[in-house]
Amino acid sequence: MSDTTLHLRTILVAGKDPKRSEEIAGILTEELAGVIAVPEALKDMEADAVKSTGQRNFPKAKDNGILYLTDSPAFHERVRKQGQACACFTDDPGSSGDFPGALYLLTEPEWVDLDSYEKIYERLSGLPWTITVTERLIIRELSMEDFSDLMALYDDPEAKRFLAGPLQDKALEKENLSRYIRQVYGLYGYGYWAVEERKSHSLVGLAGFQGKLTDRGEAELGFLVRKDKRRQGIATEICRGILAFARKALPFTGVIATCDPDNKGSAAVLTALGFRQEERAIKKTDNGVEEQPPVLYYVLDEFHPQMV
Repeated sequence: MSDTTLHLRTILVAGKDPKRSEEIAGILTEELAGVIAVPEALKDMEADAVKSTGQRNFPKAKDNGILYLTDSPAFHERVRKQGQACACFTDDPGSSGDFPGALYLLTEPEWVDLDSYEKIYERLSGLPWTITVTERLIIRELSMEDFSDLMALYDDPEAKRFLAGPLQDKALEKENLSRYIRQVYGLYGYGYWAVEERKSHSLVGLAGFQGKLTDRGEAELGFLVRKDKRRQGIATEICRGILAFARKALPFTGVIATCDPDNKGSAAVLTALGFRQEERAIKKTDNGVEEQPPVLYYVLDEFHPQMV
């Protein structure tokens, strides 16, 4: 079950040693179905199609399907400054300091799998990662193209009853979204994700985990579904999908959720997912007395993380 598109089409291996480049490209072409790996002589790439400015005239950067792979810090810096997707490799694990600004530094790049290379390419090209696909939904990272749909999702009067705060100025909200995309996914490896309907490709919700874990190593689950898609099992389907992903791929010891006592719909979803309500005090008064929070706490006992 997959509606995901393979963006990566070509890996150009531009190593300082032509024989090593040929070796890497040959193995990758055999191992990565649907992707062509081509060895490129570094000196030719640096000299060919060079403008009077001394800069290579690279293809258009945004999703051109090309990932450059190099062990030359100078070449990486040049390609990166022109907005190209470029990862580095080294045969010396102790040389990480030689590649300033490199987001990815690979050892044994010929044995990196296709899914990892696709994710490297997407991250370097500013494309959202697909997290998981369910029967009706695609759960993926947010992009700036989601902004208008997100504002409509937040602006629903029923949803506003349970959101943390009012919407801010749209320009500020747009900057907040841009910062979130740039910083949170790369830092934590998770966050809140867009929920896209497979049939219509429209945004029908938002779901995921808050970045900061509890002292026990638990992540807090949150979800919001578009008004016209509620009471159709969408929220339960979303959460089952991302909980399955979290068990396999995220470093959580458990999952919790908070719910307003008046939010009967979300409480029903949490119960259906196997969460149980738990009494928790989350802050103390000046006298050291624990206060019960104005929300209900739910804990998923049967999380069973596979990574921990």
